[in-house]
Amino acid sequence: MTILVKNCFGSYQFYNESKKLVCKIKSLKIIGPQKEVFDSKGKLVFTTDIQIADNGGQMNPSKYVSYFFPSTSKVAATATLELDGDERASLPVKLPAVIGLCIKSVYGDIKLKKIRNRELSIFSGRQEIGHIVVSPFYKASLIDCETIDNAEFLAVLFVFSIYMIHEDDVYIV
Repeated sequence: MTILVKNCFGSYQFYNESKKLVCKIKSLKIIGPQKEVFDSKGKLVFTTDIQIADNGGQMNPSKYVSYFFPSTSKVAATATLELDGDERASLPVKLPAVIGLCIKSVYGDIKLKKIRNRELSIFSGRQEIGHIVVSPFYKASLIDCETIDNAEFLAVLFVFSIYMIHEDDVYIV
């Protein structure tokens, strides 16, 4: 299934190969990670929120952040960042270096792996089953997946990919 994703100022619209709207994502707040996924008829399918993994009140850098997409009251997918083991000894502060995202879902274990800056491969086990290209807001993004034909779940993977890409953002204040 190939999906074209258009950014619409605080929401995303997903279109199939026939240019038919198949689902939407809306942000719950203008600024914030919470999202809602709707099917083509406007029915709420998934919601999301970010929860920080901790180790008894201390940040656990190896399992830095987990993402949850509850479908009603059940968890449809949970993702955990995979960080680069490079310590970057020459720098005074260790910068984030996300190389992958491990997802436990209703479709089994899936992994998003960064290929280039905004391009990710989708793996099921060791088999590559697709890819995601997250474009800047003024261009359409692309999702192409061989084995998952559920547009709403591909929207979930798209949101996970956005979270993963932005984990490497460094803001200087």
